Amino acid sequence: MTTMITDAVTAIGSLDKDAWAAVNAADRLRLLFQIRQNLYDSMDELGAAEAAMRNSRLIGSTSAKDGNKDEKTRTMYSADNCKVTTCVAMGGHINGALDLYKAIKAGKPFAPRAGKPTKVKGKEDLWDIPVCPNTMKETFFYATRSDKLRVQGQAPIQVGPYEKKTKIIAILGAGNFSSPVEIIKALFFDNCVAVHKPHPINASIDPIWARIFAPLVKAKVLAFTTHDEGSNLVQDPRVDTIYFTGSAETAKKIMSTTQTNFVCEAGGVSPTLIVPSDRWTDSQLKHHAQQLVTAAKANGGHVCARPQLIVTSKAWPLRQQFLDEIAKAAKDTTMAVGSYYPTAAQSMETFVQKYPNAQRFQPENGSFGPSADILWIPDDQPDGYAVKHEAFCQVLAEVALDTENNADDFLKKAVEYANRQVMGSLCAGILIDNATRKKFKAAYDAAVTDLEYGMVGVNLLPVYAFFTPYLAWGVNEAKYFNKKEMESGNGNFGNVFGFENVQKSIYEDSFVSPLQLKFCNKTATSSTIAALARYAVWPSWYGLLRFFAIALPGSLRGKDW
Repeated sequence: MTTMITDAVTAIGSLDKDAWAAVNAADRLRLLFQIRQNLYDSMDELGAAEAAMRNSRLIGSTSAKDGNKDEKTRTMYSADNCKVTTCVAMGGHINGALDLYKAIKAGKPFAPRAGKPTKVKGKEDLWDIPVCPNTMKETFFYATRSDKLRVQGQAPIQVGPYEKKTKIIAILGAGNFSSPVEIIKALFFDNCVAVHKPHPINASIDPIWARIFAPLVKAKVLAFTTHDEGSNLVQDPRVDTIYFTGSAETAKKIMSTTQTNFVCEAGGVSPTLIVPSDRWTDSQLKHHAQQLVTAAKANGGHVCARPQLIVTSKAWPLRQQFLDEIAKAAKDTTMAVGSYYPTAAQSMETFVQKYPNAQRFQPENGSFGPSADILWIPDDQPDGYAVKHEAFCQVLAEVALDTENNADDFLKKAVEYANRQVMGSLCAGILIDNATRKKFKAAYDAAVTDLEYGMVGVNLLPVYAFFTPYLAWGVNEAKYFNKKEMESGNGNFGNVFGFENVQKSIYEDSFVSPLQLKFCNKTATSSTIAALARYAVWPSWYGLLRFFAIALPGSLRGKDW
């Protein structure tokens, strides 16, 4: 088979904007069904390829030095574990696009079924639009969760794909996952054609994605170029827009070389506000500590939305108990995960030097070497290094604020602190028990409104916004302009409903929910992720029931190492 990966000039020249603009909804549906089938057939191959890449790059391990000879290190990442980053988000976006074009084909408006838009109380130009759940399966899956977009304007405005001008988009892929979900947004949400360039560490996986998207390549609406063609791609005058995921420093370098429109997600320090309450039980303290640490360790810490900073109140009587549970979860009760990103070793060393008294834990008795180390920094200074610098590795810090021991005072001060002191504007989390949320509803609503972040997750960590096509994944422009400097990027991805002027994505869950994942058992984690990936790519009632049949018992199992 002739290779589908070419140089940038050839790749751009192969695209046919006019042809894509003329493809009707029925034919786009046919292409989407082909792509979904290809993805489903390639899940095991994708998982294995991504696992092999990560295991070969684990910092400080034999795998990075002598061909991956150490058996335990070699199997740190399994193929099933890697399906969460390769298949879950891509499956969700493909299925979102299928729903979009089914509606267009039927001549019906593609509007959320979760509820009607409502004005935000006290804000004449802000609207909340419930976007999920939309189907019976989603209602069952998201039993305790609700998602909404907050948009700005006199009224919500939706723009369908065929109302948008067809342009050429250059997609510069992320390094922390190989899944090019931006392809779905570019072609099916924004009505554009695109060239995809992988990050260098994912170059070995991109040929699999090229085969999955072969129907689009054949249709001359998508092309793939090699990892070293970035400069040629972004400086080509035929490119109208650049989609980029990576560091702010790299984004600034790219922007300095071109005047092309730039949509960028560049990370930040994601704070989680722990609302003080005496209602937390011992089991809830343990549960949420494990949930936070699971997310902090996820993908070796190479997640821009991972919780890096926990914000508490000095007056909270349960604070020390919660911090102790965080330490236990980091060291003993959540599984080891390996750091493999090229900058991870240097970043960890920098944080260790900045915090010589921090606690450096080696999960699973240190059997995986330094790649699995996690640095825990309790009681950091409000302007500490961890507050101002994204680690992008397994670092977790805590700052305690001088507040009263109640939600009203804490939320006011914590939101102001997060907005003004913490680096970035990508996402923020809030942990608040149901009774406190109800009692202090006005303070809670104000906090959600006032947080200048692109995603706000309540009792469910903000990283989940990346996996759904209904929400927008990106920055809050208010913080970007307040700080006069790009820290977390500009623009956003996702947003299958096509709402304009998105201010933020908000998703709320019950204080304790089955969706709050904790990776405390390696066998259960692998089987849960595999079941989730199958359901995300091919959402059937059987797949949904199978997922819960695996995930719920698995969540009760203790460590198996």
